[in-house]
Amino acid sequence: MAPYRHFRDKAALLGAVAMRGFEDLRSALLAADEQPDARSALVAQGEAYLAFARARPALFRLMFACHDSGPPTDEGNAYGVMVRRVLELSPADPEAAKLACWSAVHGMATLALDGGLPIGGPQLEHAALCLVISGLTGPALA
Repeated sequence: MAPYRHFRDKAALLGAVAMRGFEDLRSALLAADEQPDARSALVAQGEAYLAFARARPALFRLMFACHDSGPPTDEGNAYGVMVRRVLELSPADPEAAKLACWSAVHGMATLALDGGLPIGGPQLEHAALCLVISGLTGPALA
């Protein structure tokens, strides 16, 4: 009962835990972001995102179960770390580029937790992230 002295109900408690998870994810992404160029930084961020999901699967699932309003707009959060690097690449369609990066890495993380990633390990995941990121500045397909 002690947590309820600080939170109005279970949803508020879980929301606070989820917010702490997003702060921890942001810290992991910032550490991975220390790369000399945007492409390398985005790959490192993707790998950090996957590692975070695997290391803390229950928290990762809670974070996105409580997060039902689409990507956040505040660039001071975990999503903003990725957005900054995507925008550095100056894609023709930045909104589509942000969606492609976020959905690719989040999809891979979800598949990893559900046991749905193909056998190939970190090398295959790295190659997939590189493929997605290399497509950001190429000509758009109609």
